[in-house]
Amino acid sequence: MKNPLPMYLRDLHSGVYGAAAAAGFVKVAGKAQLKPTGVNHRDMDLYDKVASRAEGREFRRVKMKTDDEATAVHKMRKMVKLSNKTGEALELAVLQNKLGQGGCIACKSAPCRWKPYADTKKCSDRIQVLSDEIDRVRLDPDRAVWVSDVPMETRAKGSNTLFKRDDLIQVLQKEETEMVRQIKLTEIDQEFHDTVRSREEYVEVVKLHGYAIVMWAPNARAALAMRQAGLVAIQVRNSS
Repeated sequence: MKNPLPMYLRDLHSGVYGAAAAAGFVKVAGKAQLKPTGVNHRDMDLYDKVASRAEGREFRRVKMKTDDEATAVHKMRKMVKLSNKTGEALELAVLQNKLGQGGCIACKSAPCRWKPYADTKKCSDRIQVLSDEIDRVRLDPDRAVWVSDVPMETRAKGSNTLFKRDDLIQVLQKEETEMVRQIKLTEIDQEFHDTVRSREEYVEVVKLHGYAIVMWAPNARAALAMRQAGLVAIQVRNSS
């Protein structure tokens, strides 16, 4: 069976360019390849296919070599990161590698599953309503009995909206304190989560003291965990 490729294409494909040069090759601008002139256009199409496949093979060969080098560098970096670490740090490093990109060490899942305890926006709006009602009652100290539907306990079926002045202020302040505690618990929980998730040696803590302070990461985690446990204990006591 005859080879369907013309002689000059077989020579070009095998790396022998003498016959191709004799046929008259010209350099294509912007490309490191030569094309024959004065040949059939069908042969030119066949030549383009051969040249394109050769370029594709060369590109894949270079890419495979680059990928192999990148993989080796990545493995070496992992080995360096896992060396000279304590047992806890080594466990966290292994967990982070297992979770992969976007994994959360605090949740031990990918992606992160943290959710806020309360809607801070709604709590803030509720605090504003309660504060306005408290100011309204305090501005009239001579009035002994008040009718108010602001307290949450008045929303229940069969509840009473008639309050003595001091009782109404106490109910409003109690609910306001509860809203503030829910906001604080949500903020502390989020900051504690972010601190556990961080692998930095020191972190900036804002919600713990109400102002920004830089702490060593282990100390920040311990302080935030203690504050979170206290707020959760109060919340459980009030809910029971």
